[in-house]
Amino acid sequence: MPKISKFTILLILILLFSFILRLMYFNDNTAEWWDSADYMVGAKEIAGKVDLDNYELNPRRPFFLSLFWGALIFLGANDMVLHFSVLILSMLAVWFTYLIGKEIYNEKIGLIASLMLGVFWSHLFHTARLLTDVVASTFWLIALYFFIKGYLKDKKTVKNLILFGIFFGLSWFTRSAIIMMLAPLFLIVLTKDKLKFLKKKSLWFGILAILIVISPFFIYLFTQYDNPVQAYTGVGQGRFEGGGIKGFTSNISLFINSLMLPFTIIFLIGLFFLLDFFLGLDLLFKDNGEIRNKFFLFILLITPIIFFGLTFSRALEERYFFPIFPIAFIIGGYGLTRLSDYLNKYYKYFGLLVILGLLIWGSVINIAQADSLVKSKSEGFAEVKYAGEWIKANSNKDDVVMSASKFQNMYYSERDTIPLCPDKECMTNQELFLKRLKDTKPKYIVFSIYEPGFTPEYLYFIKGYIFAQNNRDKLKPVYWYPKEVDDNNPPRIVVYGYIG
Repeated sequence: MPKISKFTILLILILLFSFILRLMYFNDNTAEWWDSADYMVGAKEIAGKVDLDNYELNPRRPFFLSLFWGALIFLGANDMVLHFSVLILSMLAVWFTYLIGKEIYNEKIGLIASLMLGVFWSHLFHTARLLTDVVASTFWLIALYFFIKGYLKDKKTVKNLILFGIFFGLSWFTRSAIIMMLAPLFLIVLTKDKLKFLKKKSLWFGILAILIVISPFFIYLFTQYDNPVQAYTGVGQGRFEGGGIKGFTSNISLFINSLMLPFTIIFLIGLFFLLDFFLGLDLLFKDNGEIRNKFFLFILLITPIIFFGLTFSRALEERYFFPIFPIAFIIGGYGLTRLSDYLNKYYKYFGLLVILGLLIWGSVINIAQADSLVKSKSEGFAEVKYAGEWIKANSNKDDVVMSASKFQNMYYSERDTIPLCPDKECMTNQELFLKRLKDTKPKYIVFSIYEPGFTPEYLYFIKGYIFAQNNRDKLKPVYWYPKEVDDNNPPRIVVYGYIG
């Protein structure tokens, strides 16, 4: 019987530990949030479970997840199955982080990086949600692995580059922003082959695979929109308003702070050792593998920071950096092994103790952060779910509902849902809202504490209930939550029947 290496045993333990952590939280959420509900309504539409007049696939959101989850729903899957599908893909991200670290450097670095991603608080938190971030970043990591093997290492080039194209296409088909990661890949191609890459058929096979996989989305755009480029990119609609120097600095700050202190220390140690590639930058075009690897990791790392600094002026969330957190952890793993080698010169096990101390400290803090965040957010939009389920049980399929939580209500009520206000004028004018009620004649109107950005100030929370009381000839409360309310404990959501 072949002997199992210590690295294989450690990898199995890391994967098992990561799986247990994800299993603890994967079904903790009571209700879906806005974005996930959007994808899920799309899934129900594709599965043939609903046919809503006021829902359409968002042209800026490739719909692979709606397609994938729609197929599962069609086969009888429930929400728990869909959440478990994200958990499995999250585990693949941990595994492929190890494989990439091993392929670029060695098994030690791969193990360190995979452990860091396995316990990373944001990855744990978003694994529990039906969003694109974990899924798209997993496909990206798989694509990156095959790119490294097929292009940088020249191993089974055609096969690996086709696999790269398939998984990069899936990543793009899942989340648009991943297209930015083609830039560092193109730069590394230029440093390795210069313009000779134009004659490499294997690369063109990979590009063709990307286009084939993403083609259903672009076919949809070109058949549904007169200006598909604008519909997709949002150009001219405030989508590309860079934040300038402030945007770059805030992006860097967000990225660093997201790592938490122990992992920030590990990352900065790695970055210190990584940046010496600048001293040998003249060797980049002379087939120096070590210099090219460091350059590759560095440009992978900075691409989203630059991209979002140029194109996104609104506040970012740390999940936007999911494609590069594993890269940061690989850099950190590289730094720890370099530091360990240096410290071991003074005491044999000193370096190992430092590595273990930082990783244990970081793991404890990240798991505690994930646990606190998951539990504090587990009831988010719960009242919207309860109200939606009540509406479903107390309405007909052709009834229309008015709610600021448009997609969540669509998902749980399976009823056509329109926003409270369609424009800025209505957002500030009560008379226009009353006219909208008269024109649309919704079966129900929902006021809640949620979605303040989509709710007129005169309808938000307590003001909404006062507005309803002042218009009792038009609005009648039929459902509220919690059921026991008083002046000190007002309802968090109220469903009104329209009687105007």
